[in-house]
Amino acid sequence: MRSSILSLLAALVLLAAGCGVPETVQRRSSLSAYMVKGDKNDTTSMVDAAVYHAPSRTFLFRAGGVGTAKGSSTWSRREEAFRQQSRESLALAMTQLSASIDQGVATFKQDILKGARKDVQLIDKIGNPLGSPAYDPARP
Repeated sequence: MRSSILSLLAALVLLAAGCGVPETVQRRSSLSAYMVKGDKNDTTSMVDAAVYHAPSRTFLFRAGGVGTAKGSSTWSRREEAFRQQSRESLALAMTQLSASIDQGVATFKQDILKGARKDVQLIDKIGNPLGSPAYDPARP
């Protein structure tokens, strides 16, 4: 058993180095890089957005998204599989980020209207603060 494992390891090292595998090693080990069952691959992408009011440098809210793509591939097709899974996981993360931003904006609006955010003041384009008689959010 131990000699067959060593033969297999020697064959894999020679394959990785780009050398041919000696015929004696091929006869002793019945496995090659193309006969081994494919590896399982999990790819996870994470995107994060922080929303600031740039002039005042005030943090408003953050949103994030995580996407995971699972799959498997043979040794010879692993790079192609990794690229495809990267695209899939990033697309899932961006979809989740979009929904998270929508939720963040809705929560931020509710916090402003409740008065929970004392560090943020809502004003119209002229500068009238929320709650004043002259405030008009639809003002052009």
